[in-house]
Amino acid sequence: MLVAHKHFGRKPMRSKSQILLAAMLTAVLMGSSVAQEADTAMDAGSLLPTSVIDRLAERSAPRVADGVMAPGFIVDPSWPKPLPNDWRIGHFGAYGQNPVDDPEGTDIDPYDAGPWAADYSAGNMTPMFFRSPLHCAIVSNDGMLYVCDRGNNRVQVFDVNEVGGECANPNAEPGRCGFVREVYVAPHSASGTAVAAALSRDAEQSCLYVGDLANGTFYIINRENLRELDRVGRAARQVGEFHWIHILAVDSDGNIYTGEVDTGQRIQRFVRYGNAGCSGSGTADIGLYSLNR
Repeated sequence: MLVAHKHFGRKPMRSKSQILLAAMLTAVLMGSSVAQEADTAMDAGSLLPTSVIDRLAERSAPRVADGVMAPGFIVDPSWPKPLPNDWRIGHFGAYGQNPVDDPEGTDIDPYDAGPWAADYSAGNMTPMFFRSPLHCAIVSNDGMLYVCDRGNNRVQVFDVNEVGGECANPNAEPGRCGFVREVYVAPHSASGTAVAAALSRDAEQSCLYVGDLANGTFYIINRENLRELDRVGRAARQVGEFHWIHILAVDSDGNIYTGEVDTGQRIQRFVRYGNAGCSGSGTADIGLYSLNR
């Protein structure tokens, strides 16, 4: 929401082609007379004529009906902007490896690598690839990148200042290739768990919230030690429960919004109370069934 407001609130400098595109879109919605007016303005090398802007503003003005008001929006044809060069950190796979190559003599396909349960049963806790689908990527203010490797029931953490370049980490070592650490989310569950992540709004962003698709809950994790402090919800369909939780978001007050898919099809809001941040030792094993509510 904040990003959308930011972009819709811009008044960017637009090229002639972008302005013409806006005029063409306007013509479709408002009639050919607007198109002729806009075309004349383009030939003169000017911006959209005042009459077109006025009509756009009129069409996008907040609606008032029976005392109800809603904001209006105009599409911004100049968005998105190219990312600054220092925003590009390259590409990489699990444990920060780049290039992402299968070991010689193996035939590993992350799109057909078999279920996580087979690896877990065999004691392979370090699959060297992200098992499809890779489902979230968020960056903290201190430059930590949290990646939801849903198919492998884990969240991996990377340093954005180090990850992305050519690097090999065949032994899954923290401190190499920008890889910092990882935490498993209910690894004993057969299907994908780590589906979404978000950060608290305190200055240190001390809480990491992780949604668990398979078990219908989200965890409150101490970001400093990646240990579970608490969890919210369970697999069901009543208020405060989840059927296939799929996304998390946090507003400026620290309230959490969740979205469900499949036949869940709803958004729920969880109002924060008490502490704004996280601390304490908690539980090392995230998602223990014994702690279900």
